[in-house]
Amino acid sequence: GCSDAMTRMTMGSSGLASQAGSVDAGRNIVRGATPAGKENAAAKAAPVAAACAPSDASNAVARCLDMGSGGGATRATYVKYEEREAEDGGSVLYGLDRELAEKAKLKFDPQLETDARAWIEGVLGEKLADGPLQPELKDGVVLCRLLNTIKEGSCAAPSTSKMPFKQMENISRYLEGCSKLGVPSYDSFQTVALYENKDWMAVLNNIHSLGRVAQKVEGFSGPTLGAKLAGANKRNFTEDQLRQSAAAPTFIGKGSHGGATQSGMFDGSKNIVRTDLPAGCSDAMTRMTMGSSGLASQAGSVDKSRNIVRNMG
Repeated sequence: GCSDAMTRMTMGSSGLASQAGSVDAGRNIVRGATPAGKENAAAKAAPVAAACAPSDASNAVARCLDMGSGGGATRATYVKYEEREAEDGGSVLYGLDRELAEKAKLKFDPQLETDARAWIEGVLGEKLADGPLQPELKDGVVLCRLLNTIKEGSCAAPSTSKMPFKQMENISRYLEGCSKLGVPSYDSFQTVALYENKDWMAVLNNIHSLGRVAQKVEGFSGPTLGAKLAGANKRNFTEDQLRQSAAAPTFIGKGSHGGATQSGMFDGSKNIVRTDLPAGCSDAMTRMTMGSSGLASQAGSVDKSRNIVRNMG
């Protein structure tokens, strides 16, 4: 008798215009064991959350290891935030950033950094601060001074400001100066690779490349770094040599047998030649150049030597 009751036309099969109650489970027989494959997602995640929840959420970072397929954690360890920060070198990384940082650590070669530090100190004639090299080069001042020492005027005077964008400008000026000196573009790096320590190995490779290029800079007699770059070795030939070489066949035009002709394409020196010619005949054709009947013609293509001929005369 309710005047505002919804009609069946606007209600779901369960009596409401919603998905709730679409399936009537009021008469289902529920047993304690949950059917396989029907686990509740929240119930499945509960053991994991309980195992991974640190006792002190503000001071610890949970590491959940060896998670079973059923959702339970067989082993869980906890590390304080300070310990993780010290382990990661002052920054706590997660997910993909952490994986990339771990891969970069595997590529790092301490000897490259040692050689780069020794070369920079030798060129500048001063000692850099102890510790990692990256903080010493981060503002770009040392790199700009290094470039101007190799060749005066290669780089604009660096800014000593502590502003981040000024320091990044110093790095950009250094990279432009490297290009002018002849450092290949594939040995360059992005500004954030040094300033934010995103790719330290790329910075070290650039410094080593600069050390190789510096050996060819006119007027620079400082210490060297890396192998010396190869120079041009131009050869001068006389007119007679050029004319002779123009008529001579090149190895590009020769086959594997040594001649740019079809002669010798097939080695028939070990072939067994069966012919009616006298033994030792030098011009006997080999089987390679003869037809299946023994001659390069249609004659004899049908063997009649064993036919039975009856004389009816």
